[in-house]
Amino acid sequence: MTGKIKKNLLILGVYPESAGYPNIKYRLEDLAKLADFAVVILHKAIWQNNISNQKIPQLLTTGWRFVAAHGIILIQYLKHPHKELIYIPYPAVFISCLLSILPQRYRPKRLILDAFISLYDTICIDRGYFSTGHIVAKLLFHIERRAYQNSSAVIVDTEQNALYLSELFNLPQQLFVAIPLSTNEQHLPAPAYPKPSPNKIFQVLFIGTLIPLQGVEVIVGAIKLLAQQTNVVFKIIGDGQMAPLIAEVIATNPNNLIWIKEWQEQTHLLAAIQNADICLGIFGSTAKTQRVCPLKIYHYAACGRAIITAKTDWMHANTQNHLTPPFILIPPGSAEVLAAAIKNLITQPEQIKHYAQAAQQFYTQSLSNQHALKQLLPLLLNVN
Repeated sequence: MTGKIKKNLLILGVYPESAGYPNIKYRLEDLAKLADFAVVILHKAIWQNNISNQKIPQLLTTGWRFVAAHGIILIQYLKHPHKELIYIPYPAVFISCLLSILPQRYRPKRLILDAFISLYDTICIDRGYFSTGHIVAKLLFHIERRAYQNSSAVIVDTEQNALYLSELFNLPQQLFVAIPLSTNEQHLPAPAYPKPSPNKIFQVLFIGTLIPLQGVEVIVGAIKLLAQQTNVVFKIIGDGQMAPLIAEVIATNPNNLIWIKEWQEQTHLLAAIQNADICLGIFGSTAKTQRVCPLKIYHYAACGRAIITAKTDWMHANTQNHLTPPFILIPPGSAEVLAAAIKNLITQPEQIKHYAQAAQQFYTQSLSNQHALKQLLPLLLNVN
């Protein structure tokens, strides 16, 4: 009796090997363990750390290596005997675009592209590095749209992003499939939130890159409003565009704020979450805020901590049917409402534990790697 014939899954990529990109690392680890697939990975790792901190000579070197790596991967792909099913992790658009210009007989029968985020939207619309009329923006738009057109399915992290990208690139909505991100779950199951002791000083944690969609000004406003609340201390971990708002508060030597600017290793971030009583999500008023579920929410919820965050379109759609609300949702853009929510929560310590448990349950049911893989499998098994 022969064993079950496995399906061939070829993973192509030019992607970073870094803890800063957990969706790549842990998604690929899960795929490599699939019993029904013979998995082969062809990839080149170009950078290990955040390239935004590189100087121009380093960026030019990285750029050249990035281009050369795509050529190498394309040659390896052409030599590979099994091209029926391809999965390309982020940043996937360049390889997919290259495959689209090959003669039909060399293209995969089924190509699953993990978009993660849109490069065009991030670079040209969100960050504004190039205007949408700039030649670089037009070229990037064309490359990305062609890459998506060449795919059988494009994975994004939320239903709202799926709709947004289909409209942005004028492509069928059914092409885009929402699947949660994959994250580091090696620390799970996390210890349960302990019962707060009498006279406890509650720690409110925010982790972020301090970009506009996070609503840093709302958090800073809440810190100022609660300056006289002696049993609350805020801890902010991260640096970025909105950092001057925090620096302005730090300059006044507040008693209720700790700021760690240097980015921390994953183990240190997890320890900070587990030492926190309340964790803060995002509070911005931008359109992008409405579409995202930031990675910090995954980490907070996985660790089982009470979470206060804005009632965005994604939050509303994914929590409205829960009998027990997993998060405390407030209107975006209001420091007063955030301060009131924190103050109300610390006067009811049993509610902190209640929301901590609810968040952890939500993670298991809706955001876990197992849940994501369960949604990804049908895309892979649908080989024509």
